[in-house]
Amino acid sequence: MSFMNKEISQDESSTDIFTTLTDKRGTITYVNPGFCQISGYSASELIGKPHSIIRNDNMPKCLFRLFWEKLKANKPVCIYILNRTKNGDDVWLLTLVVPSVDGFISMRVSADAEKLSEISTLYHELTELEKNEPVSEVADKFLCKIAEMGHQDLDSYSQSLLEDQILRRPIKDDLVVSSRLPGLKELSVLIEGLNDTATELSTGFKHIRSEPVNMRILSNRLDSSGASISMISQNYDMMAREMCSSLDRLCTDETNSLKHLRELSNKGYFSVLSSVLIGATQRGFSKSDTDPVKEEWSNLGQDQINHLMRSNEKQVKDDISDIVRASNGLPDISRQLRRRINGLDVVKLLCRVENCRIGSRDSGLTGIIERLETFHCDADGMLSELSKKAIQISQRARSLL
Repeated sequence: MSFMNKEISQDESSTDIFTTLTDKRGTITYVNPGFCQISGYSASELIGKPHSIIRNDNMPKCLFRLFWEKLKANKPVCIYILNRTKNGDDVWLLTLVVPSVDGFISMRVSADAEKLSEISTLYHELTELEKNEPVSEVADKFLCKIAEMGHQDLDSYSQSLLEDQILRRPIKDDLVVSSRLPGLKELSVLIEGLNDTATELSTGFKHIRSEPVNMRILSNRLDSSGASISMISQNYDMMAREMCSSLDRLCTDETNSLKHLRELSNKGYFSVLSSVLIGATQRGFSKSDTDPVKEEWSNLGQDQINHLMRSNEKQVKDDISDIVRASNGLPDISRQLRRRINGLDVVKLLCRVENCRIGSRDSGLTGIIERLETFHCDADGMLSELSKKAIQISQRARSLL
């Protein structure tokens, strides 16, 4: 069968949540009416069956491999999945799977038509690759592909898909966007802005380190009278190198950096996005069934969803608390960088003093000082911006608690 054949008709504006619960082995323990309707199976046909009953052979195996790696690490994941209905039709659903105490809870929404064109093409490429290459290698190629799209990893990609669904499509009243979402999004933008400023500043310091080399060349031409310039060049190079190291740590350190803060922010944002679907699923339960068996299934599902809602809310609060703790040190780091640039200003002043002593014997030092002046002026502006953003991030994070 062609990858694109026999796709079932779907209402793009539908915001119904199609829910299933499974145990840790993947056996279905609950299905909601919406899932029965879209899959074509009755609840009795699905309960107790492996979730693979709806698996579509045209779905890339590498995605299931990555999917299960996340779930086994007790992390949620969200991707588009091509399912197979009872009568053999294909149905695309954006699927969020969250680990629970007893297994996994899967919440699905109808595919976005605009996104589906891109996704179906990508999945077709992956299935073609899997005909001749190991699944692990195709999985790596998929990760490279989404990196080209601007996603750092599968978590970032999952977040993007879920965000598109929740924020960019018409939604019903029961799919209320959390009030925390705008705040976390603003926080993410501030963190990226701070990272860009710190990276630009670090690049500037790496470039300016060529000036101490020029000073040493000049000092050699001046013989004994250039000894002071040589010493100044060594001091400036050492301090500029320390500044570069501090900025690199700020941007890339695994435990105390903007990278870590960005990861925490993304994690919190994904938790809040997930809570929107979980909340909609929770509100969708109905006890109108008179069939005691169906009511038992419904109670089981509702209990697990209620537990998931409580644990996810705790997770959101924990994530935001982690963000606050990680951001508290940013203003201090900014002040430390300011002190370092003040030290470099002193060395630059010594250059000016030495230039006056040399007088007209060599004008090379004048050009070096002018370039340092220009860079220090630019660096001062970037440091002011860095300090401002660091304070904003710390304050914004605390406001989300």
